[in-house]
Amino acid sequence: MSSESPAPVPRRGRFGRTVAIALGALLVAVLGLSAANSVRPPRVTGVELNGQAAIERTGQRLQLRLDQPVTALEASQVELVPAAPFELSQEGALLTLRLGAPLAPATEYRVELRGLHGTATGARGDADAGIRTPAASLVLLQRGPDGDRVVRQEVGGETTTLLEAPRLQEAAVSGRDVAAVELDAQDQGRVVIQSLDGEGRTAIELPDPGSATMLRGAGSSGMVGWTYSSAPGVEPIVARLLYTYDTTDPAGVATPVEGLGGEPLSVLDWTFVPGTSSIVAQADDESMLLVDPSGQTPPTPLGAHSELRGFLPGTTSLVVADPDRGSVVDLASGETRTLELPDAELPVGTQRGRILALDETSYLELVAEVGDDGLSPTTSIIRVDDAGTRQLYAPAAEGTRIAALCLDPGGHLLAVTTISAEGQPDGYPNLPGSTATTTIVLDAASGALLESTAGAEPSWCG
Repeated sequence: MSSESPAPVPRRGRFGRTVAIALGALLVAVLGLSAANSVRPPRVTGVELNGQAAIERTGQRLQLRLDQPVTALEASQVELVPAAPFELSQEGALLTLRLGAPLAPATEYRVELRGLHGTATGARGDADAGIRTPAASLVLLQRGPDGDRVVRQEVGGETTTLLEAPRLQEAAVSGRDVAAVELDAQDQGRVVIQSLDGEGRTAIELPDPGSATMLRGAGSSGMVGWTYSSAPGVEPIVARLLYTYDTTDPAGVATPVEGLGGEPLSVLDWTFVPGTSSIVAQADDESMLLVDPSGQTPPTPLGAHSELRGFLPGTTSLVVADPDRGSVVDLASGETRTLELPDAELPVGTQRGRILALDETSYLELVAEVGDDGLSPTTSIIRVDDAGTRQLYAPAAEGTRIAALCLDPGGHLLAVTTISAEGQPDGYPNLPGSTATTTIVLDAASGALLESTAGAEPSWCG
């Protein structure tokens, strides 16, 4: 029997054994993961949506990307919660929901997919994904004894000052800039443009001494527009000639909008078409035109109508009014159809005012009832739809009156400007206002109060 000790194991042998064990464990893990992946149902790996556009306009695309292609889906296998109409299309692992109505702002939505069948793994299962839409915001004009301000109010959020000046007549936001009509000591209005970060204020030169009115902004395009009227004693005498200005153009020149005959267009009213820089203008003879301010496309006649009432929320369907009826003008075809809104159930003697169409079967309306003294009407807002007529809002304080109302672009929210009993005229020319003015934001369906801010001229009314 030998007394010698066993020979030591070489280091290379121990290292090789360790590596082999580690590789074996890794191989087991990879095989296990591969087996798990081979039976895992499809999952959502990405969601894309232009949230701001989705709360303003119909037809936006909500896209979901899966981690593998799936067999053809039926619309019944896809649900959007809260419910909103959509059309489904599919290309391999990419699902697209084309929204048939604007989504509600500041709302959590969930897309639920049922019965997915992955073509890569053959596995079946369900999946879902969530999105949150951004909060709505509006621009207001706040006038005060120490100067005026243009502010942006996020509904349910912060108030941000965009521009300040001694006297401001009106304001609008387009793209990355805020525009305002600033009044001088002679009550003449000029247009000023300033970036939203407070830098680089520019005064836009008018053709001759005069005033700018009816200021509007065209969403994210950077285009603004206004009407120009000559000052008393200035020749030639012009009234409400329509001009546009592209804040993204380094040339920085205001351009007159031309009518059918190529002459500068004088307007009674005008507005930008939502989501575009195109314009609908009502000429002095009440004829309406669809105009490309760049001049690349000739103006399109839209018929003569007594009142321009804006657009059905989320669409480019123009609402107009005549003494005997309301109508909707399809801007794509130029076709006009009668707007058949239901009758409101109102007490005898009720005075009817501004109407805001929610769609072609429902609307909001400002109404007034004469008080006991026969002189002081009380104002309120009604909603008329397939459920009947109901009061949506009435001021709580006695003597408070409703001065203006307008819907947000998507039709989910309502801005209401009120003047309390102690309000007094502020003496501004062209667009006079009142002290003690507040703009509130309501849910257009329930009437729930969402926001209240001092100020007037909400941008949704533009």
